[in-house]
Amino acid sequence: MVKKILIAEDELLVATVTRKKLECCGYRVCCISKTGRDTIRCAFENDPDLMIVDIYLEDEIDGIEAVKEIHRSKFIPVIITTASNDSSTQERASEANILRYLNKPYRFEDLLQTIDSIC
Repeated sequence: MVKKILIAEDELLVATVTRKKLECCGYRVCCISKTGRDTIRCAFENDPDLMIVDIYLEDEIDGIEAVKEIHRSKFIPVIITTASNDSSTQERASEANILRYLNKPYRFEDLLQTIDSIC
């Protein structure tokens, strides 16, 4: 069962709203990160059960690269959120063992349903 969630999102408003809604549903958000480097650090320091990761982050390490780096040491299930759904992005994500995609903008109910499908 998913208990702790890491959110990697460069848009602070999106991350904050997502955190509040998840917490209202009983989940614990252990970390919000805006960069790939911070996402990697947060994953190792907090050991989340699930990561919700935007592809585009604020530094040179995008969400897919951050997930690949984390998965070199440990597997944490990932939901990728993205506004770009092109085939090259999907191919890169599949190489990183991404479990699910959510295209932005998404409904919060779709995020909850995706989380439930991973458990």
